[in-house]
Amino acid sequence: MSLGATAVEQGCRGRQGCRGRAGLPRSTGLPRSTGLPRSTGLPRSTGLPRARAAAGEQAEQGCPPVEPARPGTILFTLKAVRAILTGTARAVRPSQIVLQIMSLESKAPEFVCPQCRAPLRAAGARSECTGCSRTYDDTLAIPVFHPERAGSSEILARVMAAPSQATWLDLLPLLHPKGNVPAEPAQAQRWADERILRHDRFYEMFRRRSSELWPDAGRRIACEIGCGRGDGLPALARDFDHVVGVDVNLPSLVGAAKLVSERRLSNVTLVQASAHELPFPDRVFDYVQAINVIEHVFRPEHFFAEIKRVLAPKGIFCGDSRNRFDAFFPEPHVQLMWVGFLPRRLMGSYVRLRKGRNYGGVHLLSYFELERALRRNFGAECRVSLPDVRTYLPNVPAATARLVESLHASPRIERLALPVFPTHLALARG
Repeated sequence: MSLGATAVEQGCRGRQGCRGRAGLPRSTGLPRSTGLPRSTGLPRSTGLPRARAAAGEQAEQGCPPVEPARPGTILFTLKAVRAILTGTARAVRPSQIVLQIMSLESKAPEFVCPQCRAPLRAAGARSECTGCSRTYDDTLAIPVFHPERAGSSEILARVMAAPSQATWLDLLPLLHPKGNVPAEPAQAQRWADERILRHDRFYEMFRRRSSELWPDAGRRIACEIGCGRGDGLPALARDFDHVVGVDVNLPSLVGAAKLVSERRLSNVTLVQASAHELPFPDRVFDYVQAINVIEHVFRPEHFFAEIKRVLAPKGIFCGDSRNRFDAFFPEPHVQLMWVGFLPRRLMGSYVRLRKGRNYGGVHLLSYFELERALRRNFGAECRVSLPDVRTYLPNVPAATARLVESLHASPRIERLALPVFPTHLALARG
């Protein structure tokens, strides 16, 4: 039995709220009818006491337990009961209070048409735009809003044909057919763990750098653009009520769905979409991050305009961008020094001559190009900053890390170093 068959055939069809035993997580948002059993939905936690009793019953049936209610939900419940007892909520019906309690669940934003921003409606096995009548399908309960890239269909077929008991680690060599994943299982596990830890370090660095400029905007809904196979989702899922992972590569999202399922991240939704056309309403995310994404964006001003649109008021964006004019290290995608110093029209030919590879998917930005694109969309509410080098190189000498931090502590000196420093942080507030 294949992984695809498992996702739609072997989910637990028992108690409502069970995620299933081997299925992939369902993306929430717009109700859809895909023709496939919805056995892989995310568990819901309403904050009511019966949720804990249901956890014990589901454990006896071999199902994953229901997660306990969040502390904020319990506090709200006590306040509601206190209001009733003290007579301050006489005009409020108990059903209204229950609805208010349930509204604190972690929910994904509703989807909209990425072309015209009109709402979507269920239309049989797909979703149809109420404005322009475009239709969008789901693949393994992952909403698909962007045409598949060339070559992704073959990778997706290999992933779908994997055995039903295949783990996230088993899928990684299929997602990286060029041999990036070590063949030996123990080494492959260390390789995968290091990448998850690396994304944890990125998230910690982003929050630390942004907190130097602005207060926390809240921990309601976060979005990771370019989430790939899901390395950065566990860190966000620990801190936010709901997390949306967006990537243009559908096979990577299928791998991310497996990680989400194995780690029981019940508050994660996965969406296949382009960063230039996000299928979300305006002003919905408290936090958006993009790791190793900006250097693959060919219309950076349009990209940041989309980020600005979906950020909630005072919401925070954090991303990193490899410097086009890096004077210290080889260009990481092709391992060639000083490629960015060439005119853009000559970069592709030079890379093909030296490495025999296509350089069409990379668009490095200089410090000035990055700052200009940010300021045209966010005005004064943005900054290009030096990163914490320990995030990229955990074993870097302490003296080097202190030197970079001292540069960062002085804005005037930092601005002199940014044009040639290997990597930049892009920070902005909605």
